[in-house]
Amino acid sequence: MLNKHLTSTTGGDFTAALRDGVLSERELGWIAGIVDGEGCISIIKYSSVRRATPNYVINVSVASAKYSLLLLEENFGGKIRLLKHDNPKHADQFKWEVGDKIALRFLLQIKLYLRWKTEQADLCINLQKRKTAMSVIIVGGRKVPALEVAAREALYQQVKRLNAKGPQ
Repeated sequence: MLNKHLTSTTGGDFTAALRDGVLSERELGWIAGIVDGEGCISIIKYSSVRRATPNYVINVSVASAKYSLLLLEENFGGKIRLLKHDNPKHADQFKWEVGDKIALRFLLQIKLYLRWKTEQADLCINLQKRKTAMSVIIVGGRKVPALEVAAREALYQQVKRLNAKGPQ
């Protein structure tokens, strides 16, 4: 059923692509379109009393009532969860979500095909690459340098501004 739906929607055989671990440009473009239309590319900031500095995590999510989320989970990992609505006039939705290294791999694959969320993708990729480079420098749980925290906060604020709704 899933493969039949995806094949009729995109003209491709997603089951074969999943088996081979390779998606065509057309399929990646289709996935990027889903992210552009129904997704969110963001940075989540976690702070706690036990942490000396905040932790910034890149996040990609897509909410939909369609089968496309199964393709995302099967091919890229992550989790799908049910979002129940209290209002009976609204249909329940499903939300697919990935973070950190998995989100980086996903964004690197679809970035060329994004039309509306390229800037958010670039900023998130930048953050994750900074974190990876810094993890080589910081060993044994030492504190992240203040300049690096400021750079991560700036990326967080830029993505937050881009994702804001309404006039800016």
